[in-house]
Amino acid sequence: MNNSMVEHIMRKLVKESTNYENRIFLPEAAKAFRRISSLSDVANMIVEACPKDSFGFILRYGYPFARLGGERANYREIAFASFKEIEGKFNQENFSELLWSKFKEKCEVRNVGINKKINENLVKRLSRFAQDKGNLFLWVKREIEKSERLESVFLSLVNNGGMGKKTTSFFLRDVIWLCNLENNIIRSDRLYVQPVDRWIREIAKILWDDFKNMRYNNDYFDLVISKRIAETCIQSDLSGLAFNQGAWYYGSNVVKRKEDLHNKLQSLLSA
Repeated sequence: MNNSMVEHIMRKLVKESTNYENRIFLPEAAKAFRRISSLSDVANMIVEACPKDSFGFILRYGYPFARLGGERANYREIAFASFKEIEGKFNQENFSELLWSKFKEKCEVRNVGINKKINENLVKRLSRFAQDKGNLFLWVKREIEKSERLESVFLSLVNNGGMGKKTTSFFLRDVIWLCNLENNIIRSDRLYVQPVDRWIREIAKILWDDFKNMRYNNDYFDLVISKRIAETCIQSDLSGLAFNQGAWYYGSNVVKRKEDLHNKLQSLLSA
């Protein structure tokens, strides 16, 4: 596709971000925070929440487990149910061990594989990280306001919080969206809020010809995609956050089948 076609489709996908907000995010947020009427209500409540409640929302929404295997196993629900049973012990030194024990117990009851290699590290380290940093939404907000950088925040969540690269980008994308901080971040760091899943990856391969023959899905390939999207959004004066949310929503909730994606994107050119 030429540059004007790419920009046209990207603008259409940006508009789909309102569906992410209204059909995905707000309904889930309403379960956690009562009496909300707008996104700004949610933003205020999340940023002002105590560390325990903000950590609970992170688990409820499933940020740490937003990977293919994690979604299939429904680890999000298991982790949140485990948390709710022991949330009163959040400030205890052994909270991470208690949470992991509950998580294992519920996986066994549901006959779901524990995936110890990944999940033990994630559950324990992320809970300790939340205890140390406090409200993680507020922590991210303050770090960005202080430095306008995102790289160190991203690396802290990956290296110390135990989260994966994609799930970290997913979390940071929504924090920055909620706090309206996208324009505060230096341009070179905006790739860190471009989580790449199978839909973003396939859309990128259709939009940019030089991605078409890339066969291997790995961290390097996904980093190149994130960088390309971030740079194109800056050049086209588009919100990279809105593009990512909208593109994911369009693929997973409108197209639904990978084999239909190319024709659906082509149809946006005449819409």
